Amino acid sequence: MAREYKTRISQAIEAFAAERQDRGFCAADVSVYLDENGIDANTTTVYRNLDRMVTQDKLIKYQSADGGSSMYRMEKADHSCHEHLHMQCVKCGRVIHIDRDTMNHIAKGVQERYGFMIDCDRSSICGICKDCQRRCGVAVV
Repeated sequence: MAREYKTRISQAIEAFAAERQDRGFCAADVSVYLDENGIDANTTTVYRNLDRMVTQDKLIKYQSADGGSSMYRMEKADHSCHEHLHMQCVKCGRVIHIDRDTMNHIAKGVQERYGFMIDCDRSSICGICKDCQRRCGVAVV
């Protein structure tokens, strides 16, 4: 097995992703973080590192709610993110993992009613989290 070479840039990107365990982010967010920390990296290098982390199952890549850009989120240590859907807040970017029992209920209902199998890797439910609802003055149920 080849030894993984860690550059200053790759270490910074991994640190950035780890700090955002419950938030989605895009390559532009990573670039801003690197600039703010005095690390010079071009866009190609950022994408190459993000793609490597996806290949290594450290990150999950998915489309933004508006379909405009690729987004990333940390994969859980037990790699269970492939088994459930995620909810993402369109206001703050927070990612919430749907628990196994709820996920099984949703998947079974969708399969029975529509004959459709959900692809958890490419699917997220977008909405507004309870914290953002409170900040916006929306009644939280």
